[in-house]
Amino acid sequence: MNADTTADYSVTRIQFTQIISDAFDLSIYNYIVIFLINIPVVIINIVFIGSDYFALFEGVDRFWANPAVLRHALEDSDRLYWANTATAVWGFLASCGIARLFHDRLNKQPGSRMASVVAGMKRAPLALGVALIAGVAAVVVTMVFAVAIGLLGKLGFIAVLALFVVFAFVVVLYALAFAACVVDGAGPFAAFQIARDLTRGYRGSLLGLFFFASLFQAIFLTVLGLLAYAIGIAAMWAFPMVFVPFLTIVLAVVVMILVGMFATGWNNGLMIVTYNRLKALKGYAA
Repeated sequence: MNADTTADYSVTRIQFTQIISDAFDLSIYNYIVIFLINIPVVIINIVFIGSDYFALFEGVDRFWANPAVLRHALEDSDRLYWANTATAVWGFLASCGIARLFHDRLNKQPGSRMASVVAGMKRAPLALGVALIAGVAAVVVTMVFAVAIGLLGKLGFIAVLALFVVFAFVVVLYALAFAACVVDGAGPFAAFQIARDLTRGYRGSLLGLFFFASLFQAIFLTVLGLLAYAIGIAAMWAFPMVFVPFLTIVLAVVVMILVGMFATGWNNGLMIVTYNRLKALKGYAA
């Protein structure tokens, strides 16, 4: 599917492979925009904790022998807290922008890509309300099942499995409500109502999609990670005077950032494609 063509939702059922494929296409065709949107995250981390990394690189042999040195040094840094906070805030804004971008590309809406991104970011306050409601729901569900696990004793694994299923459904509802806010401008409570209406009759299929997509993505990203690691090791072996441990670590960080940006796009793509398909199946306007 070309990401700039209108999606075909003439079928009357959810198709796992088609949704995953469409989300993949959206991420590929719009990767440059995703990359540009996430550049501030890289800058934030360089500004806040870059000095910690480079200070440790002065003793890179010590770090190479014991990676925990880096972790402990960063955990002791107040800058790490602010880096994580700023990254989370911008990451949330970026998700709003990417979601709206994907919706507009999927439905061939007029306007530039950056205009779609800005329109999505403007609806971040609505999406934040959805995130807070979902967070409270997740905490309540976890507390209830924690009590159930304690009461069931040896049969507590049943409650654990049930908790996993319920939590997965909360994630699905959150994703669809998030899309309703960013795409259609629905308020937080109205967005959850829309999400509940859209999932009615398809909840089993959506849970299946959630597990299938999560497994597929985990395998895909693991293969990419192993490939990047293999390239780094091969580079060190072939060019030992160039790819010293310092440069190999930098290469690994760059690859992780690039893969992470792709994963962000893919997750947003899954959300938006699923939202559009359910709206079509339910007779909602695109």
